[in-house]
Amino acid sequence: MRSDAFTETGGMALSAAANTADRSRGWLGVAVGRTLPFAGMGLDLSASLKLIDVLSGRGRLLPVTFLGTPMTVTGISEGQYGADIGLAAALHISRRAKVFAAYDGEFRRDYQAHAGTVGIDITW
Repeated sequence: MRSDAFTETGGMALSAAANTADRSRGWLGVAVGRTLPFAGMGLDLSASLKLIDVLSGRGRLLPVTFLGTPMTVTGISEGQYGADIGLAAALHISRRAKVFAAYDGEFRRDYQAHAGTVGIDITW
């Protein structure tokens, strides 16, 4: 991750030098999927699980100066181990259209992120 140098203006200006932080991750995962008949249509189901190991670079320290006083700001950090989970379903309502829903979650010590998607996919 790279941050450019910046300086704010005004009475309570914050400034920071350019900074770079590196991170290395390893992961092991599995994904499964299946299409099932459902009410005369096809239902696609899928799931994935990824186990994450942050091999290096877990911390995010950024040296800054605030009101003339040097200090260090700590950014988002994550634990060494975590998991990513994905679930999805799509119902084919015709040869060219399907409705779908998906969930993705990231789980770390002191950090979680959740995302969902729903929609209609039409091709022609």
